[in-house]
Amino acid sequence: MCHSSGDKPAIRELYKKLRANGVKPWLDEEDLLPGQDWNLEIPRAVRKSDVVIVCISHESVNKAGYIQKEIKLALDVADEQPEGSIFIIPLKLEECDVPERLSRWQWANLFDENGFERLMKALKARSDELGIAIGQYNDNKKIHENNNYHLDENGVSYKIDYTPRRMYIPKDHKQNQQNLTYRACLVAQLVHGKSNHDYRLRIENKSAIEARDITVLLDGKPILEHPAVPQGIGGEIRQVGPWSYFQYVLAISFQTHPPFEVNITWTDDSGEPGSYRTTITL
Repeated sequence: MCHSSGDKPAIRELYKKLRANGVKPWLDEEDLLPGQDWNLEIPRAVRKSDVVIVCISHESVNKAGYIQKEIKLALDVADEQPEGSIFIIPLKLEECDVPERLSRWQWANLFDENGFERLMKALKARSDELGIAIGQYNDNKKIHENNNYHLDENGVSYKIDYTPRRMYIPKDHKQNQQNLTYRACLVAQLVHGKSNHDYRLRIENKSAIEARDITVLLDGKPILEHPAVPQGIGGEIRQVGPWSYFQYVLAISFQTHPPFEVNITWTDDSGEPGSYRTTITL
């Protein structure tokens, strides 16, 4: 989130709200570690981001300094994105003018009644472009009353809502697997998309515990370095929430086709590392 330091109170609230809705925003005061060089880390974070929210206010519009440098960097990275992609989202924190260099993109007004909802719609549209998930646990009673649940081999029932890309589990379900209660549990599978050549590597968290520091190796290589993963489409996913999943787009061809060996490692609140290994094929 590009923002002016004078807007920190509003940005902190936005940060909390985004995280509560399954988004992983990057905020300097939360994600920069003591001793890190922010002149290096902030540009690196912009380049790694799937989307950049430029927070606009009277403060940021009229202030010279690093905020203008951040916006320029975001514009440079936006020029590298495929045409029509949602990468920069101007977000007005208050009624103010949108800078001319950002006016080509439709903005959202956070101060409007449905402002945050419109922002989330844009983020979900971007996640669909990239084939990744915005995961969020939800114990909505109407969902639990729906009997259309699936039973997997571990006896855990769940329902997948493919539109918002969220996985749900009944609130009163008794988990009979200790690792699902206290540990994150990631698994991988190859899923077929809408077209004949559309394949995704899906990583599911089949537990009520968030998984962090995730690494995915495909045939022993970091996932984004494997020739079956198109370059420039999304970034590496390092975190997935409870009962959620994310996906990597795969370009299946004669030269790059399954079987693939998948190795996943992660950490969770238990402090013990987790791992999963499988071979996927068509």
